Amino acid sequence: MSTVRTSLAHAARAWVLLAVSAGVAHAGPWAGIPLDDLPKLELRALTLDQQESRWQAATAAGFVRVATFDDEAAAIVAFDREVEMAAAVPLPAVVVAGADDARGDPSELLVLRSRNVVLVVRDRAGGATAVAQRVLAALVETAPAGVYREKAVGERVLEWDKVGRLTVR
Repeated sequence: MSTVRTSLAHAARAWVLLAVSAGVAHAGPWAGIPLDDLPKLELRALTLDQQESRWQAATAAGFVRVATFDDEAAAIVAFDREVEMAAAVPLPAVVVAGADDARGDPSELLVLRSRNVVLVVRDRAGGATAVAQRVLAALVETAPAGVYREKAVGERVLEWDKVGRLTVR
């Protein structure tokens, strides 16, 4: 039953997104957050995911995980999945400036979506909303040029751009 309810919720949200997109012009997708700006955002100990365009960084009292998707529909599906995985009990909807959708406890745990980007923010010191707003404000529509990091894995080369998007060559 939960799977059916979740599937219906995904379909309804995708339909609403299509309906709104068809009638209202809105900004394009985010490129992400420039990784060179992480110290200014008080983020450190960056970990780049080797499977997806996702990264995680530590805060003073927790972490921020950021995933960038090709479009809003994929981000909505990922947002719903993160909400389900984040807590044993349903997370309530909350309002966070800069987020299109947000669920959680504004002080300690938030799952947020802005356009095509999904964030998870955990802050044991009670500042999850402040951290989330700082990170959301750093989103850019155009990625800085260049490669942030490369890593050879067997015959493949993993390459992350300056906002943490992964390319496998």
